[in-house]
Amino acid sequence: MDDLLIFGGVILFCGLVVAPIVAIVALRRSAAVRF
Repeated sequence: MDDLLIFGGVILFCGLVVAPIVAIVALRRSAAVRF
């Protein structure tokens, strides 16, 4: 169970790190398309 718990924590951590980056890239792309 410990391995599964660590695996879930890593996925959550990666999600929290990747989400803002994806949001920033999406905003930049939408802004670039507008201009």
